[in-house]
Formats: sequence, structure tokens, C-alpha cells
Amino acid sequence: ETGRADRFPLDIEAGEIASLHVDTSGTLWVGTIFRTHRRSSERPGLFRFDAAKKTFSRVLLAGNPDHGTLPVFDIIGDRRGKLLLATGGRGIAELDPHTHATRWLGDEVASAEFGEGSSVFDLALDEGGVVWAVGSPPHPRPGLHSFQSQLLRIEPAGGGVAKYGYDPANPFAVGDGLMQVVFADRFGTVWIGMSGSGLRYADVAAPAFSLYRHNAADANSLSSSFVRSVLAESDDRIWVGTLKGLDLIDRRTRTVRHWVHERGKAVSILPGTVNAIFRDSRAQLWVAVDRGLHRFDPDRGAVQTYIHQQSEMDGFNNAAITAVAESDDGALWLAIRGHGLSRLDPASGEVRHYTAMPGDDTALPNDTVVSIRDRPDGRFWVLATKGLVDLDPETGRLQRVLSVSDVVGGRAEHNFSCLHVDPGPPEVLWIGTDRGGLCRFVPETMAIEVLDLRQHGVLDNSI
Repeated sequence: ETGRADRFPLDIEAGEIASLHVDTSGTLWVGTIFRTHRRSSERPGLFRFDAAKKTFSRVLLAGNPDHGTLPVFDIIGDRRGKLLLATGGRGIAELDPHTHATRWLGDEVASAEFGEGSSVFDLALDEGGVVWAVGSPPHPRPGLHSFQSQLLRIEPAGGGVAKYGYDPANPFAVGDGLMQVVFADRFGTVWIGMSGSGLRYADVAAPAFSLYRHNAADANSLSSSFVRSVLAESDDRIWVGTLKGLDLIDRRTRTVRHWVHERGKAVSILPGTVNAIFRDSRAQLWVAVDRGLHRFDPDRGAVQTYIHQQSEMDGFNNAAITAVAESDDGALWLAIRGHGLSRLDPASGEVRHYTAMPGDDTALPNDTVVSIRDRPDGRFWVLATKGLVDLDPETGRLQRVLSVSDVVGGRAEHNFSCLHVDPGPPEVLWIGTDRGGLCRFVPETMAIEVLDLRQHGVLDNSI
């Protein structure tokens, strides 16, 4: 509300903060782990924040023999109001936030998969209240990697546990490698981020993991394993932009259609990477590539191409279009790498360009636009590497709001890199930087808060 940032330090012996959770009563809980360069005096664990006293107190977990010293990697709340803790070396704990009564899930199941000696790194709660966890068992299976991970599906209130791990004989099993993060979406899919073997997903009701990548011998594989953009129009219909072209995954039929550049063919998409895929309010599909923009009708095989032909003001520059957004009047706004911002009227084909003008706060700060985000009032936030601009698409008016030097100073190597908008209220913008940390910006008050990511293990302070 005020944009003011207050610092509440933990004791240096607490270790490094790994997780934050606010429960249903508004209480903040903090989980800490050992630092990368561990001090002998460190005692990570679970801490509760007293908002009145502005202090932290350590919460001792019953049944933990090490006097409260236990790394806590993640904290989530379940539908019963209990806290679930992902710990290092003791598995999963269920904590009553009022009485601090603790139940160790591994103690009540005839399995050593997530009990004593096991580590759990991330937790997720799906729409049905089922808990999903990724971690490592106490003793790795012989014959594979010395460090393995697994996925656990835990029914609420002690209803049972299912385990999913690597199986080289099963192509629909979880892939080999380290599972780092788990996320359950609202469509009934659980996603697993892995180190070394990509992104896996499975249906929550009957988990079977699939990986899409390029296989020259399989027509139903991706055109390339380098994926740049994704548009999920339904649970079964997924558009994928790759280094080689556009793919459409039909999960129901397990087929993949491809549209790639074919030299000499009258109807073909342009060569290069598909950087963005966008469905407008008229249900038309737009495909942004390295050298132009397509209006694409996959059912008729029709491709209308917008590309620079004569001069820069006739159409689009011969450079990558990296983002697409639509204003209320049906116009498309395009971020063009190194060439600023363009407005396209799809009906007339008319194009208007907006480029940087040094010293002018009503122009782009520079010509490398990385993100366009719409706002509830119909305006856009436009993020360039050197500044943030408020765009009124009705008038085409640009107004500089924030410069990268306001956040991280004037060093040439500092740039803005990505943008997320929380509509609020109040509206909050999260801006990633190159070597300058993570910025929290509140436009209403112009308050700026910068998080130094080096304090959280990100050595180059970039996001």
C-alpha cells in the first residue's frame, strides 16, 4: 500500500531463506536451509514471524532429534489448514500452525520413501487436494546415478502414497535426472521440472509422463528440441514454436503436425525460430518468426505473411518479432528485436513504427523491446532493456515511467530482461534484470524495491 520496504533480519545461524508461506490467518512462516558455504554454527529450520514484535521465533518440530536443526526447502498449506513442510533428511512434516503439533508422514506409511533419511525439495497441492512432492530417497537404487529423485503422490488425511520414479523400460515414466520443481495446474496436469532431461507432465488422475522432443525417425515428434514458445488452447491442443518451425500437438491422438519453411513452396512459413504464438479476439492465429509475422489458418493451410519488402516504413523490419499483444480496437502491437515497437492494423495492413529517441520521455528508451503486457484499463506496459513505458494504444502515446538506471544504476551492462504484472490492487510490476537483481515496482506510488539475488545463491544476480 505504501511501497515502503522494511528489513527483518533472521539470526545469522538460521542459514539461508529457501521458502516463505502466509497461512490462512495471515501469519508468515519462513523455511531456511544451509548456505552454499556452510558455517559450522548454522542451524536451519522453521521460523514464525511475530508481526506485532517484528521478530522471528524458531519452531521446534516434535520428533526431530536434532534440536530444531532441519533444512526446510518448501512450505505449503493444505485444505485442512495444516502446513506441510519439505525437509532435508526427515521427509515431509505436517504441522498444526496453532498448536505446533507435528506429524511425520513417513512414520505412518509402510514405506521408507519419504521418511527418516529422505529429502523433499518441493511440494504442490492439486485441485483435488492431493499433495505432490519431489525429493530423494534415503538410499539410491543401485546401477543408476548415485543421486536420484522421485515423485510422490500423497492422498490427504493418510489416504495412501504412490511413487513415480525412473524406469528405463517404460517410455511414459518419469525421466532420468534430478527433479527440481513440481507444479499442479488447474487443468488437472502435474508438471515436473528436471535438471538434464527437460520438462515432464502427467494427468493428475492417472500419471504417465510424456516428453516431446525431436526424433528424426518419428514423424510425431517435435520439429526441433529447442522450444521457444508455447500456446495451450486446451488440455489436448498445444501449439509449440521451435527453432525450425511451428508444431501442433494433439494429446488425444498422440500426433504432431508440423509447419516448417519449404523452399520454393507457394504457401510456407518463413525460416527461423517461432518466437511467439498468439490467438486474437477474432480467433485468428498469429505466428511471429525471426523474419516476420504470419496470419495462419491451419485448417485451410492458408498463410498470410507480413514482412519488410522495400523500406523500413513499408512493413516490418527484417528482424525477429519477439512478442505480440492486441489492443481493444483489434490492432496488434509487436515487439521487434532491435527495431522498437510496431502497430499493425490487420484489416488494412497499415503499419506504424515506434522507435527510440534519446532524451525524449514520450518515446522508447531504446529499440530492444522484451515484453508487452496488457492492463485492465486497456493500456499496455512495454518493457525495453533500458526502461519501462506506459503505452496508450488508443492515442499511440508513450510515456517513460522507469529507467534501468533508476533501479540498478547507470552501468552499461545492466538491462531489464523480463516483466510480470500483478494487477492487484495495488498494481505491482516485477521486473527482472541482467546482473541487477529483481525489482518490485508499484506504479501508484512509484516505490522501487530491489532484491539482491546473490543473497539467495544466484551468483550473477540475474533473472
